Amino acid sequence: MQAYIEIISEHIIPGRFELQRFELWLIGEFTRENISRWLDSGGPLGWSFEMGVYGWTDFHAVCGEIDVPWASEEAKNAYERVMRLVNLTPQDRLRLTPKEG
Repeated sequence: MQAYIEIISEHIIPGRFELQRFELWLIGEFTRENISRWLDSGGPLGWSFEMGVYGWTDFHAVCGEIDVPWASEEAKNAYERVMRLVNLTPQDRLRLTPKEG
């Protein structure tokens, strides 16, 4: 079963994290409310100290057939934009660098 969460935050680089059985057990029923509570806790094993301390803006999570969508289209677009930049090759980054005149 595939289970993951994509997270965006104002203070932390966004990312996609695979969820393990233990984390799913801690979340409980796979709902936005339970996932939010779990993110706020930072996880009992400190899986994401940063999320517990600095917070998160929005998330998209999947567990098998259950898909918890982004709360806003703006957050989804911001996540996709940042992930495109993070995954650029060095050559792509050079092409995006402004040319000096």
